[in-house]
Amino acid sequence: VLVVLVLSSKFRIKTIVGKITAEELYDLIRFVVMGLLILPFLPNETYGPYQVLNPREIGWVIILTSGLGLVGYMLTKFLGPKKGILLGGIVGGLVSSTAVAWVYAKKSKENESLAANCATAILAASSIMFVRVLIWTFIFNQALFNRLLPAVGLVFLSAVGITLYIYFRRQDKQNGDTEIPVKNPLDLKGAMIFGLIYTVILLVVSYANENLGESGILLSSAIAGFSDIDAVTISLAKLSGLTVDLGIASLAILLAAISNTLVKMGIGIYAGSAGLKKNLIVGYGTMFVTALLSLIFLT
Repeated sequence: VLVVLVLSSKFRIKTIVGKITAEELYDLIRFVVMGLLILPFLPNETYGPYQVLNPREIGWVIILTSGLGLVGYMLTKFLGPKKGILLGGIVGGLVSSTAVAWVYAKKSKENESLAANCATAILAASSIMFVRVLIWTFIFNQALFNRLLPAVGLVFLSAVGITLYIYFRRQDKQNGDTEIPVKNPLDLKGAMIFGLIYTVILLVVSYANENLGESGILLSSAIAGFSDIDAVTISLAKLSGLTVDLGIASLAILLAAISNTLVKMGIGIYAGSAGLKKNLIVGYGTMFVTALLSLIFLT
C-alpha cells in the first residue's frame, strides 16, 4: 500500500522537488547543520552583567527565528497569495507582516477598488503577531503563556473578527495578484541581528528592573516594540518569574504588541489609499480598544 501511495504521488513529488532551487537546498542543509552540529556545543551557562546571557539560549533563539523565516518562505513559495488575498496576508505575515503592510498599502494606491482587499491582507498579517506572542511564551515560559492567553487571545479574536468582517463586506470580489517579496530562504544575517536585538533588550530590561522598577520595564518594552515584538516577548519570557514579576511581564508584552501594531497602522495610513486608511482605522481601532480592555483585565 505504501509503495502504491508513493508511486501514485510520484508526479506531484517530482513537481515539488523540481521547484526547489539549489540555493534553497543549500540553505536547508545550513539550517540542519546549525541545529544539529553547532547549537548542542554552545555553552549552557550564564555570563555578563546581571548573569542573564546564555550562549545556548541565544543560539536557540537564532535557530527558532531563522527556522520560522524558512518555513514562511517555503509556504509563500508553494502556496502563494494567488489563492486569495487573505491567505496571502496570513502566509506573508509569517515572513514579514511589515512587508505585507507596505506592499498592499502601495497596491491600494495603484488600484483604489482593491482597498478593502488589501486591508484584509494587512490586518490578517498583523493578527499573526499575536499568535507569535503566544508561541514564544509557550516555548519559553508556560506560566507567562497561561497568564497572557486570555488577554492576547481576546485581541487575536477581535483582529480575526474585524478582518473577516472587512473581507466579506468588500464589494470587489477580485483576488489580487500581488506577490509578497521574500528574502533569501534562510536569512542568517537577519537572524543574527535578531539575536543581537534580543541580547540588548535582555540587558535593557534587566537594567530597568534593577534600577528603574516596574515603570522602567513597561517603558522600555513599549519603545522596543516599535522595532520588534518577538525579541521583547522572548526576553521577558526568559526573565519572568526570575527577576521580573509575572504580572509586569504580561503588561510589558501587551504594551509592546500595541506599539508594534501602531507602527504597522502608520505604514498603511502613510502609504495607502483613502479607502485603505478608512478600513485600517476601523480594523486597528477595534484591536486597540480590545487591547485596552485586555490591559484592564491584566491589571
